This record gives sequence, C-alpha cells and structure tokens, in this order.
Amino acid sequence: MQLFNQINARKIGPELNVFSGFFNNFLFIAVFCSTFVIQMTLVEIGGIAVKTHSLTMHQNLICFILGSLELVWGLVIKFIPESLFSCVSLDEKPMEEEQLERTLSNALKKSSTLRKQGTKKKTPLGE
Repeated sequence: MQLFNQINARKIGPELNVFSGFFNNFLFIAVFCSTFVIQMTLVEIGGIAVKTHSLTMHQNLICFILGSLELVWGLVIKFIPESLFSCVSLDEKPMEEEQLERTLSNALKKSSTLRKQGTKKKTPLGE
C-alpha cells in the first residue's frame, strides 16, 4: 500500500491519471525502487530481526493486489466533492483559554501534576 500510495501522491488535485509523466522523474523512480527493494529484503530475509517470515509467490501476489487497491481508493477520493469537507477547518490559530482547559492533553497534564504532588515525600525537616 505504501508503494501505491507514493504513486497516488504524485498527483494532488483534480488530475485523474497518476501515471502521466511517471518515467520523467528519475528521483521518484529511485525512491520508489529503493522502497520496494528495502521492503522486500526486510520481509524475505529480515527474519527474527524484524519479526517476519518469507512469503510465497502466492502470498506476494495477494499483497500486490491488496496494495494496488490503493490506486482505486485514491481515484474514489478524487470524486468526493470538496463541499462535503466544508465543516472541517484547517485554520491554525491559537486556542482560547477556555478551549485549552477542555482539551484531553490538558486534563492529563493536570492529573499527572496532582499525582506528583500527592506522592512527594516529606523530609525530616518538614521541607
């Protein structure tokens, strides 16, 4: 899936043919081939070091077919109208204090601080 996603990521926007100009970018081809070789090497001979077992040709074919579905998924995503995502805002502005108080990370920080304060050991001098 990672390899086919690399192909999908070449064309962002309304262009549907992700293979146009594929062989014109030699750097992309080098990265693509390197990724393929490294992944195959890790799976086939990685063994105990990467906790894998070699795959049969049939299993590799199944992986290839499942991974190629990434191309179909990328095509489906391009047909989803952008208006469906109008409720999602990507504005990067600082949170207001009230919003910050309601975040999960802030609640976790507070509980961690409370735990640390509750477990402080008192010294014999009362410090």
